[in-house]
Amino acid sequence: QIQSLALIVCLYSSYFFPRIFYYNIKSSKAQLLFFLFSYRIVLYYVQYKGLLFYILQIFWEVFLMDSIIFDVDGTLWDSTGIVAEAWSDYLIHTEHMDTDVSSARLMGLFGQLLPDIAKALFPELPEAEQLRIIDGCCQAEHEALLRKCAPLYPDLEKTLKILSSRFPLFIVSNCQAGYIEVFLKSTGFGHYFKGHLCPGDTGMAKAENIMKIREDNNLSDPVYIGDTIGDFNACRKAGVPFIFAEYGFGQVDKPDYRITRPFDLTEICR
Repeated sequence: QIQSLALIVCLYSSYFFPRIFYYNIKSSKAQLLFFLFSYRIVLYYVQYKGLLFYILQIFWEVFLMDSIIFDVDGTLWDSTGIVAEAWSDYLIHTEHMDTDVSSARLMGLFGQLLPDIAKALFPELPEAEQLRIIDGCCQAEHEALLRKCAPLYPDLEKTLKILSSRFPLFIVSNCQAGYIEVFLKSTGFGHYFKGHLCPGDTGMAKAENIMKIREDNNLSDPVYIGDTIGDFNACRKAGVPFIFAEYGFGQVDKPDYRITRPFDLTEICR
């Protein structure tokens, strides 16, 4: 069955692809050589790496992407531990509130818009008070993250170095103004990225910011890397392919593609 499948693929490709890439090759001998070569390659992929992997490899390499847009939390780093400590310290010592914010709770909240996070944490307070307090929390977190960089996901800088040599890289996150700048300064990764947007900068949600960064930078075919269902829904609204970082905070059932670590992107994004 595997050999039959490979045979069908290669019979088609031996006729079609030489006419695309080598217009002057018309002979049956050339087609036969191309068939024998491609047959062995396809058979290898089907047997040892799986047909789905082979098809996805072809998809990402033929349908050329021209840029990559990243989320931050749960995709590039995990700041929940440092942020939870900073928020709890601010709430207890500055606001005199008996509120302890845990890292686990923040994992379930990160990716939402900041007013929604404030509402979830302080439901008993008026909206204006919620926003005032969450703004103080954010200032405390910025200071904490500049003192100590949050844990980065494995091989992140190696991955960004390779990808930035192939594509322009951008960041779009549902965070407050200044947070992406803190990430770039704390990590020293600013030179890998061409631009960034967030609701704190524009007043718009993630889907609109993805569309804006695409328009502002004349991007034709960007892809987005994120880790939550909110990221997935924003990409669907913006009309951008979504790569799910399954090592992050959320769960997405049917993304366009999955990665288990950042370095996987160097194989997908070529």
